[in-house]
Amino acid sequence: MTVYVAAAWNVYRKTRLMLLDIMLRCLSRLQEKDAYGQKRAEATTLANDIMASIPFHVADNVESIADQGSVKAVKVDPGKAVGGLLLIHPLFVAANLSIVPPHLQIQMRECLAWIGENLGIGQATVFSKVRSKH
Repeated sequence: MTVYVAAAWNVYRKTRLMLLDIMLRCLSRLQEKDAYGQKRAEATTLANDIMASIPFHVADNVESIADQGSVKAVKVDPGKAVGGLLLIHPLFVAANLSIVPPHLQIQMRECLAWIGENLGIGQATVFSKVRSKH
């Protein structure tokens, strides 16, 4: 998978998460509990998929990360900055949606901080510190 294909999928995922966030707010007002749970599960899957795409965007050693099965088990060799640039907006938006589970929001902010520090993209560092007012 190329970084551009991963980026295109993340734009879709981010947009879908934004729509699901709006839908969930409407469903909660209508007290539609069955649909609410289904949409929340869909949002968690989309957020997890964004997280799973991160190594393809920012690492030169994706194969060794895949072999180990965990980013934490391997030292990540930062790749080209363009991958980080393509990740910033999807991560920032998803990290600030109420539909995304809090533990994933934290991980997304940590990834933004990593991009800022390791790829030299200051905007990512700033975005890692911004919290939405939901």
